[in-house]
Amino acid sequence: MNKHGGYYGQDYKEIIDFSVNINPLGPSCYIKQKMKEAIKTVHRYPEIKGERSIKVLAQHLGRKGRQILLGNGAIELIYLFVRSLQPQKALVLGPTFNEYRRAFQLSNTKVLELSRILREEIYIDKEILIKNIYKLRPDVLVLCNPNNPTGDYISPKEFAPVLEVMDEIGGWTMIDESFLDFTEKESFEREIDHHQLFLLRSMTKFYSLPGIRLGYGLGKEDLIEKLEYYKEPWTMNNIALEALPYILRDQKFIQQTLEWIRSERKFFYESLKTIPVLKVFEPSANFILFHLEKGNPKEFFQFLLNHKIYIRSCEDFQNLGEDYFRVAIKMRENNQWLLECINQWSTRNF
Repeated sequence: MNKHGGYYGQDYKEIIDFSVNINPLGPSCYIKQKMKEAIKTVHRYPEIKGERSIKVLAQHLGRKGRQILLGNGAIELIYLFVRSLQPQKALVLGPTFNEYRRAFQLSNTKVLELSRILREEIYIDKEILIKNIYKLRPDVLVLCNPNNPTGDYISPKEFAPVLEVMDEIGGWTMIDESFLDFTEKESFEREIDHHQLFLLRSMTKFYSLPGIRLGYGLGKEDLIEKLEYYKEPWTMNNIALEALPYILRDQKFIQQTLEWIRSERKFFYESLKTIPVLKVFEPSANFILFHLEKGNPKEFFQFLLNHKIYIRSCEDFQNLGEDYFRVAIKMRENNQWLLECINQWSTRNF
């Protein structure tokens, strides 16, 4: 397992951790206050499924509650989906989040990976993908959108032919939209009514609440009913359930985050592109992938760590390697310090 900055224990407080893709603006004071108030409920068992929170979320999305499943973060629902369907064969669009592969492996599913095209831009070749679907006939296709760690996004309209082919062969598509809120781009939510589709959303990244674990899945009623059958009871805690309705109402924080990410993403991306030793891929979410074109990646990583900066090596992502790195978009002061340190390393070595 590739370590995040948090693995450095007591020294972690001194490290600027660019390895974790969490909104640096949050959590909002409003949500923190609501969570403090929720502490008075911890002497009670939470609702088994989070029925009241599902009702609020259904109203917010314009969906039926029976189409929604709450989870202890989106990660719980990834494992639940695989465990419930017990697919024989899965096709994962890589390079991507490693937990998909692990979830399939634990269920003894044969995992196949088809790589995105990694050139000046990163994209999915739909013709190659469709040919492979017909050839391999996977029970499940996995798309992370926007993708972690590459940052590319594909629209529902562009991906529609792939969904149709998966339906044709009787397979399921799982789409993980955990980082979509940072993009202001279109969700696949409407497609759950028309395809064999399970859609994952995280509420911890955008709202900066990874410690309370909160996510949800969307699908047709028969799929959600099946997942509920296999789901353990009481996986949601009272603080998360009490916070959810207020998270949805926190429009001030939502707008503040969107204004910040528009500005900071552009600044950070354009600034990284000026560094000659880096090939930087255009981001759509709150993190950026780059390739170290010159120099020793381990020495580069250690140089930054010596300057109290931790970045995410992509050495454990298939079709990437130790010379690829992912960095979260943080506050301007932190981003400028990382830029300064990379420039220092580049100047000393080349």
